Amino acid sequence: MCPTADRPRLAALSPIDFGELAALPGRDGEDLPPDPSRIATILFTSGTSGRPRAVALSLGNHLAGARASSLHQGDSGPERWLASLPIYHAGGLAMVFRAALSGGTLVIASGWDSGAILGALRAHAITHLSLVPTTLG
Repeated sequence: MCPTADRPRLAALSPIDFGELAALPGRDGEDLPPDPSRIATILFTSGTSGRPRAVALSLGNHLAGARASSLHQGDSGPERWLASLPIYHAGGLAMVFRAALSGGTLVIASGWDSGAILGALRAHAITHLSLVPTTLG
């Protein structure tokens, strides 16, 4: 892909340290466990087999996916994810939960630029990245 002037660049990276975030006290001063069966998000399918459809996912769904990813990859210490997919995409949102579950860090890219992504991998000591085939072309 050739970068163009109107394409968003990876100029602003926003590291989110979930370890620090988890240490913050709740607004009401209580640490109540969330109900894993409640709907947490509603995402839309890509519509490859028809019109896009809304899919309701619970916190339990998100955590199960993050745990499965963690089990598959093994425990290598705190993870540093580069979110190169949009957070409204199922893959992008999965990175949020994976980083949070590991107590790691999520670095959010402002768009796709292969050179900037390579630079971010080095600059932020990224350990995990999730890609889709069109970004590798």
